Amino acid sequence: MPKKNSLTEVPYGTRRRRVDGILYEEWPTVSYLMEYAGYSNGIDWRPNEPFEATLRLDRLERGRSAARFWFVDEEGTEYPFFGQGLTEMLGKVTLDHGVVTGTWIAVKRGANYGIELYA
Repeated sequence: MPKKNSLTEVPYGTRRRRVDGILYEEWPTVSYLMEYAGYSNGIDWRPNEPFEATLRLDRLERGRSAARFWFVDEEGTEYPFFGQGLTEMLGKVTLDHGVVTGTWIAVKRGANYGIELYA
């Protein structure tokens, strides 16, 4: 049974990828679900609809209030993932060498956005 979610739009942005902590201007930009939409210009608000994707665990990032896991899909789009959502997901799907396939939806916890397993 899919989770109920009243979030109708979610913020996306673009940025250059960091590899080993290094950012190069000549690297192409990637799309990402913004983990926080406050104080940001250039937000692309998109409808929040469930989507199917194969995601690869990319990194762990510490914020001011929480840790986030970042997953990347096959097109390079980056998605933040809350720790609680990750523990719930691991009981339902197989994470094989950091890769997982499923149906996802964006969620909001406080002022922060992320994704979680939908069904």
